[in-house]
Amino acid sequence: MTQAVHVVGVGMIPFTKPGASESCEVMGAKAAQLALDDAGIAYTQVDQAYVGYVFGDSTAGQAAVYGVGMTGIPVINVNNNCATGSTALFLARQAVASGSAGCVLALGFDQMVPGPLKGNWTDRPSPLSRFLDSMATDQGWDPALPRAAQFFGGAARACMADFGIAASTFESHDMRKLVGADMARAAAAQVYAAAGIGPEDLDVVELHDCFTANELITYESLGLTPEGTAERFILDGDNSYGGRVVTHPSGGLLSKGHPLGATGLAQCAELTWQLRGQAEQRQVEGARLALQHNLGLGGACVVTLYEKVDA
Repeated sequence: MTQAVHVVGVGMIPFTKPGASESCEVMGAKAAQLALDDAGIAYTQVDQAYVGYVFGDSTAGQAAVYGVGMTGIPVINVNNNCATGSTALFLARQAVASGSAGCVLALGFDQMVPGPLKGNWTDRPSPLSRFLDSMATDQGWDPALPRAAQFFGGAARACMADFGIAASTFESHDMRKLVGADMARAAAAQVYAAAGIGPEDLDVVELHDCFTANELITYESLGLTPEGTAERFILDGDNSYGGRVVTHPSGGLLSKGHPLGATGLAQCAELTWQLRGQAEQRQVEGARLALQHNLGLGGACVVTLYEKVDA
């Protein structure tokens, strides 16, 4: 049996630059406490915690939740590239839905390093090696330049080419698929089918706009506009207030600096506020259905649907 799962509390502290803030563990504990306060529950009522971060040592999740309390609950650390935060949320939801836990905390934080993202280890193969090999074959790549920008830049060029290529990720020679467009499409289709709705029913969306090109690609992957029409979708204003659906009212990833472990849970907080009618100047009037899309290079994509429940 699958139990109903509700977001009962959210909390988020200001995003800021490393060196101008407290440590990740302190910030994480403060965000967790805000969520508990918002829910009106004590930490002793939490059965499990899933903590997402990428740039940190093992058990940094424990260090963060210990700042809230030490009750002996399991703390699971999650690393899934840029989809880390929403993956922690996915696991937390799964624990409640399965009946193995009644109240679960999902927490995300990260302290980014200066410059473009890159691998930390040079003495072993990169988990992105297959993706890098495919990019090298399809368009070439320069190891001295930011690799994420080359992935998504290639996907942007693919948007200018013909549509309708149908093959597997590595054999299609389509950079859009290499950066996860097909994963997003498949995940969104599963969500729509499970909920019995379509993209036309959505009121507000927070999507993974790590690069401008990915915003363009994702509109089509989520079914917000037919394939090949994303540019017109934007030019017509259908992606904003007064249009077909309001996308990233929070300002999106690019407005926050995209600390990997925090991104997915920041999206959750924004959409929860939207459905509660607490988003102030950003509020989407009458919002009842909200969709979240969070992507991680290397094979991770999480799409989550939220519905307003009347008290």
